[in-house]
Amino acid sequence: MFRRIEPRLAAGFELLDGDHRALHAALAGIAEVASRVLAHDGADPAHFRAGLAGFRDAEVELGDLLLRHLDDEEDLVVPLLLERGEAFLAGDA
Repeated sequence: MFRRIEPRLAAGFELLDGDHRALHAALAGIAEVASRVLAHDGADPAHFRAGLAGFRDAEVELGDLLLRHLDDEEDLVVPLLLERGEAFLAGDA
């Protein structure tokens, strides 16, 4: 819909779509790492700490992706909303 409304920003909207795919993958990855950490039996504390470090890395990656995406969205979507109002989202404008 945004591409149709503002075709000059198509590349930016493609970037946002790519972000959504990357965020989905990062969320799946962090869930997988968290499941492994939570399933640890406690037998090897060093292995558990390594799992926690992996979770921290996945969380940082997810946070970085999300912040970049929100910045990009603020640069592209918010100005359109401010310029055209919310009615265009429903096709009223």
